Amino acid sequence: MSNAEPHLVVCGQVSAITDECVTVQQHGDEQQAMKIDYSHLVYALGNHLPDPLRHDGYSKLKGMEWMKRCSERIEKSENIVVIGGGALGVQFATDIATRFAHKRVTLVHSRKQLMPRFDQRVHDMAYERIKKLGINVVLGHRVASVQQSHRDEAPTTQAENKEDVRYLVRTNQGLELDCDLLLLCTGTRPNSALMANFSPSSVDPQTRQIQVLQTLQVMRSVGHGEPNHFANIFAIGDVAETAALHAGYQAYYMGEVAAENILRQIIGVRSTAEPDSKVKEGETIPMQDFAPLSPMLKLTVGGGEVIKQDAPVADPTHPDKMVRPIIFTVPDTESMDVESVWVSLARADPSNMHA
Repeated sequence: MSNAEPHLVVCGQVSAITDECVTVQQHGDEQQAMKIDYSHLVYALGNHLPDPLRHDGYSKLKGMEWMKRCSERIEKSENIVVIGGGALGVQFATDIATRFAHKRVTLVHSRKQLMPRFDQRVHDMAYERIKKLGINVVLGHRVASVQQSHRDEAPTTQAENKEDVRYLVRTNQGLELDCDLLLLCTGTRPNSALMANFSPSSVDPQTRQIQVLQTLQVMRSVGHGEPNHFANIFAIGDVAETAALHAGYQAYYMGEVAAENILRQIIGVRSTAEPDSKVKEGETIPMQDFAPLSPMLKLTVGGGEVIKQDAPVADPTHPDKMVRPIIFTVPDTESMDVESVWVSLARADPSNMHA
C-alpha cells in the first residue's frame, strides 16, 4: 500500500461491494481487511482467460513465476494445438513456432477467416506468415469434444491439468488431433461476480457482462419511478456490455469518459473543459456518452513482425464516406515496447523492468 496524499493505492483483492464502501483484502496481510468508503466507484475488473492461460498472480514476481512455468510447459511439449483464431490464438501459435521451430503447432479456428472482426487483408497477411512458419491451420472446424488421458493410457473425459496429460481433440467435421499441450484461446469471461453479488440485476445472465448506459453508469432493475441506473457507479473495459471491441484502447477511452462524468458530478459543471459552465441548483448535470472507436489492431506474428490495422479515414473527395482502414506491417521488439507503458501510464521507474 502506498499513500501520496490525497491518493491511496492498495494492492489487494476486493471481496465485497456495498452502497457506501468496498472491502479489500490486502496482499501480504491475510488477517486484515480494510473498508474504503467511496462517493463514486469505477468497476474495471475486465475479463479472464480460460485455463490453462488464466492465472491469479497479483504481483510482478507471481506473474513472472507463472510465465516461466508456461514457458517450461511449452518447451517440454512436442505437439501443440491452439484453439481459436483470434488475436490471442494467432499470437500464441506464431510465437511458439518462431521460438521452437521443431515443434508441431496446429491452429484450429471455427470460421474461414482469422480475426473476422478485422479487415480481410489482416487475415491474408497473418495466414501467409503462419504458413511460412510451418503451422498447420485448420479453418472452418469447431471443437466438438476434448478428451484427456495420462501418457500411454486411453483417453478419458476427466478434467486434469498435469504435465503428463495428453489431449485428443475432435472437431464437428470428424477431424481428430492428438497433442500434449492444448491452449484454449476461445474468448474471455467477464470478472463480474462482485457486481452480481452487489446488484444481480446489473449483470446480463447470458453474457455475464455488466449492463451500462452510454454514459457507462451501471444499470439496475428497480421499482416504478426510481432511476434505472446507479448515478455514482460506473463500469468500464471488457466487463462492461457495450458494442466496443475488447481492446485496451477502447477501455482507455471508457476510462476517460467515466472520469469526465465523475468530475462533472463532483464539480457541478457541464464540461470540465469549461470550468465556468456551472450547473444551476436543481438542474440535471449532462453526462458524456461513450461511443466505441473503430476496430484497430497491433498483432504480433512471430519473428519481430507486427501487422497493424489503423482506423478508417474519411475520403477527401467523399467526406460522408469512410475508406477501408490502412493495413501494414512494422518491425517489433521482443518486449513490445512495454517500457513506454511503465513510464507513460504507471509513472514507474523501468530500471528493474527485466529484474
